[in-house]
Order: sequence, then C-alpha cells, then structure tokens
Amino acid sequence: MQRLRAREIPVMVSQLVVNALIAAAYYGLIALSFAYVCRIAGFFHVAHGGVFTLAAYVTMEFCEADIGLIPASICAVAIAGAVGSAMEAIVFRPLRRRNATPEMMLMASFGILIVLQNLYSIAWGDARRAVVARAAEPGLGFLGGRATELQLIAIGLSVLASAGLIVFSRFTFSGLLLRAVSDDLDLARIRGVSSEKAILAGFAIASGLMGLAGVLHGLDVGMVPGMGFRALLVAFAGALLGGLDRDERAFAGGVTIGVLEQVAARYLPGQWYESVIFGTLVLILVVRGQALLRRQVG
Repeated sequence: MQRLRAREIPVMVSQLVVNALIAAAYYGLIALSFAYVCRIAGFFHVAHGGVFTLAAYVTMEFCEADIGLIPASICAVAIAGAVGSAMEAIVFRPLRRRNATPEMMLMASFGILIVLQNLYSIAWGDARRAVVARAAEPGLGFLGGRATELQLIAIGLSVLASAGLIVFSRFTFSGLLLRAVSDDLDLARIRGVSSEKAILAGFAIASGLMGLAGVLHGLDVGMVPGMGFRALLVAFAGALLGGLDRDERAFAGGVTIGVLEQVAARYLPGQWYESVIFGTLVLILVVRGQALLRRQVG
C-alpha cells in the first residue's frame, strides 16, 4: 500500500500542475480582459461577465446549426465584441456625455448584467447545456498528467490572446492611443484624439477576449446562465491582485488565482475551494482598499 501511494504521489502532483496550468491560462485571460475594459471605460464594468456567457451560448447555437466548431467560435467572439461595443454606444456613452459618475456607470453596468442573465435563462433555461458538436475526448499525456485536446488548445489560445493584447497595447500606435485615452481622457481630447471611437474600440477588443474565454469554458464544461458572474469574480480578484494599471500584472493576478484555486481544490473538500476566490478578493480589498478608492480605475 505504501509503495502504491509512493507511486501515486508523482502522478497526483503532475495532474495538479496540469490543472493549475489550465486554470492559470484561462483565468489570466479573463482578468486581463476585465482590467483592460475597466481602464478604458473608467469604471468597474461588471456587465463584462455577460458577454462571457453569451459567447458560450452562441457557440452552442451555431454548432447545433451545423456550421462547424471553428466558424461557430469565431462568430461567437465577433458577436461578443459587437455586444460589448453596443453597451458602450447605447448606454455608457450617453451617460458619459451627461457627466455621470463612475458609481452611476457601475450601477448601469450591474443592471445590464442582471438583464442579460435573465434573458439567457429565458432563452436557454437554467439547466446546464453542452455544445453537441464535441464528443467526449480521451485524456492526453501532458507534463506527466492528463489533459484533453481542447484543454491544451485552450491553454495555447489563452496565452496567445493575452500576449497579443499586451503587445498591441504597448508596442503599436493604436494600442498606445487607447492607453493614452485611458490614462488621461481630457488630454487625449485636447490633442485631437477621438475619445469616443477609442473607447468603443477598447470595449470591442476586451469583449472579444472575454467572449473567447466564454467559448473555451463552454466547450470544456458546458454553460449555465449565471456563469458570467463567477467569471466576473475571478476577473475582479485577479485584476485587483495584479493591478488594473498594467496588462501583464492583471494577467499574472489571474494566473495566481487559477493556481491557488487548483491547489485548494486538491486539498479542500467539496465546493470549499470556491472560497479561495472570495477570500482572496476580501483580503485584497482589506489590504489595498484605500489605495483603490483613492485612484481612478484608469
């Protein structure tokens, strides 16, 4: 028995590493997307979780229409970006023109999230749904553990998308333009930058990335109407842990949350590991709450 346990330990550790890597890449993308849109918008855009759920359901619908998984996923990401842009154009831009405070924008965003979740529940029901186009996949050997082909693809896409946004934001003219708007909106306007177009583009980019995360999540574990709220908590905790002001730090914060969650899932019973996200969020607010209140999201 002791020999068996000794042999099992390396396998268990390897599987823990694989699970942590999957969660880290996925949570990093979510936190990065959330930090980016909050910095561009100038407030905590909680309705961002709504496009996460929408993209998963849209992928399912397109797959059931037999258009293929890859085209369905691309369409879902595009629709997520379009919906995020629509939120900005229809709701937040008019509020911004009326000099709405960040608190008012936050409440409007929260209202949108609630409406979207109810619409998803009406349209698709409250039961967990799955993408019918994907059959059960056997696990593949990876770093001594097991992962499905989809999970490996999700790791690669999450890392590539996150790296792409970081490079875009720091090393391209358009990315630097968006950063200038988020850093000082009034100064950008004085220099002739179309702030409304820049903010709209920022919403589209961030919502598209959040949609990609929703597609990957839906393909892996299915979808329910309220899953965007949990994604929002992950994004919020990760972004605050790493910092809203730098994309790479927000990504690192999401990675940290993913690793902590998987370690907790290994050693804590049942659903207790969920408390890691909430506990981390509360700890961040206690330790850094005053600093967060003193500065603007941007």
